[in-house]
Amino acid sequence: MGIIGAGKHTVAEHGVRGLYRGLSCLLVFSIPKTGIRFGSKEFYDANIFTTKSRTNTFLAGACAGATEALLVVTPMETLKVKLIHDRLLPNPRFKGLIDGIKTIYAESGFNGVYKGPGPTVLRQSSNQAIRFLVYGEVKDKLD
Repeated sequence: MGIIGAGKHTVAEHGVRGLYRGLSCLLVFSIPKTGIRFGSKEFYDANIFTTKSRTNTFLAGACAGATEALLVVTPMETLKVKLIHDRLLPNPRFKGLIDGIKTIYAESGFNGVYKGPGPTVLRQSSNQAIRFLVYGEVKDKLD
């Protein structure tokens, strides 16, 4: 089944709204994630990696990635996986994003929404280090 077939199947099973299932989780977490990424990059540039260089751009980007991973991405990924898994059950427990967050937190506390920070920090750090380095290099070439 290709992308068109998957889209048709989703609409047949869940209606047009089915195409947007899971969007609330993305929207709730993407805005803070992006704000923390760029805000922390500015902080690291201004306070730690103050000399402009490729190495410092890379390191500030890595630190920004680690910051976003610890503050937003890890809980987002944990909740996303738990919510998707719940949807696949014959009788889902959660009514939606907010109900899922409340239930998971009530049952498992902080650890229920904060699993696997190590791999997430490594992924986000490397992603943002490369992203900011490439962006800076391209921007310098275009200026």
